[in-house]
Amino acid sequence: MGKKLNVDFTYYNPINAQQAEFHSSQSRHKCLMGGYGSGKTYPAIHESLFHCYKNDNHEYLIARNTWDSLVENVERETIQIAEKAGAIKKWEKTRHDLTLHNNTTIRFRPLNMSRAQFKGLNICGFYIDDPDVHRHKETISFLYSRLRNSPNSDAIKFQTIITANYEGHNWLWQTYMRGREQGGDDTFSYWICPTESNPTLPENFVEDLAAIHSPSWIDRFVHCKLDSYSGLIYDEYQPKVHDADLRWCFKDKDLVKVMAVDVGITDPSVVLKLATDYKNLYIYDEWYHPNIRSNVLGEYLRNEYTKDNSFRATVIDPSSARKEMTSGSSVRDDIRREFGVSTVPGNNDIAYGIEVLKSLFTVRELKHTNHTHLYIDPMRCPHTVRELEIYSWKEPEMSEFDEMAFKEKPIDKDNHCCDALRYGAVYMKRYLRGIFNKERNLEKRWDTLWKERFDKLKMYKENPRMMGGFEDYETKKHVEIHRKARKSIKPTYQFGR
Repeated sequence: MGKKLNVDFTYYNPINAQQAEFHSSQSRHKCLMGGYGSGKTYPAIHESLFHCYKNDNHEYLIARNTWDSLVENVERETIQIAEKAGAIKKWEKTRHDLTLHNNTTIRFRPLNMSRAQFKGLNICGFYIDDPDVHRHKETISFLYSRLRNSPNSDAIKFQTIITANYEGHNWLWQTYMRGREQGGDDTFSYWICPTESNPTLPENFVEDLAAIHSPSWIDRFVHCKLDSYSGLIYDEYQPKVHDADLRWCFKDKDLVKVMAVDVGITDPSVVLKLATDYKNLYIYDEWYHPNIRSNVLGEYLRNEYTKDNSFRATVIDPSSARKEMTSGSSVRDDIRREFGVSTVPGNNDIAYGIEVLKSLFTVRELKHTNHTHLYIDPMRCPHTVRELEIYSWKEPEMSEFDEMAFKEKPIDKDNHCCDALRYGAVYMKRYLRGIFNKERNLEKRWDTLWKERFDKLKMYKENPRMMGGFEDYETKKHVEIHRKARKSIKPTYQFGR
């Protein structure tokens, strides 16, 4: 690099072991997971410039979620660093293109551009800072396909960098961290950088953050404790307990079987095969098809009924009954009319369905072994397993994170298998009566208790003397009884626990 018009990066040194390993790693795809102020962007920019100077006459991409965040957080700092090193040949501000002295051009672009605007890129690598993977996962995945040689240049090596905060079992975790130790391998590697690993921060930086944020916020965004807040809906899912080879379900005629369907027109459509022996629920097969029409789904369902006529029902997404604007018919109507497949609408109470599934996922210790009421075949249901690992609650905004003053809702993305599983599990509950006895007994007991309370309130109101001689009934005893009743509000109950 020294011969490139005295370009000099000798002033730069990594500030901790994680950064040193990050630079020395030969992995093609690197990820720095860090807390606030931990020092992720600075080394990532330097590593990007190092890589650019190994690949003359090429293109490199630096991206963030939006134009404003890109310019304020990455573009400005990259130009300052390149200028300090004497690496800039030309800076085209209006086009957001930075050309280095070796004729490699760094293009600054936001992830919220359309995919078509990225198609013209042929890049030797990219750096993405703090991506919103729930919103831009498809765009990021597409960028890996743009790692190719430019028309008149051959890259010596292709390399990508992502810096981010840990967001639980999302796409980054699945791609970079799942099943890997820190440092990874020659393909995907990651490093965890807590805030306190940055020795250049002010002395009281962490203490000041702790004074204005909750302990859970500090654990996650400062200390980078990976188990502090995952936000997973089905956090009970444990592959070692719930995964099983369920090939035997195809041939067992004594099982109660149903097919659960989530219909997608622009999104993927899913058909899950569920079975129960009245003790456990088995998810033993899946059909996952992107962007289908009702004729493809109907043909598949009809063929499955031909192969195995023991299915009790086909439980389908209730939205499939909506009339299509173009045809005037619904998916359910088309399937029944054209393929003779009758369907049952699933229960679309999301909270209730999640609660039923969580009760089945619950792991209990029985005779010194872990036991559950739900098993899944990971070889035949890969998309279902992937969704279970990342299906998360919608996260609050930073301003409401400490107060948690928000209503929990699932993220409506990558949840097609989870929706189908929810429809099927609620329908199969009628065959799993032994498992849900606690639920029914609890509901019955609460109904009786509330009936007794209201009967007494009516009796006291009609006979004020029964209140012990208090004349001011309305302001004393009536309020007191209602206060006691409110304190006994029915709690959230994990069925089966």
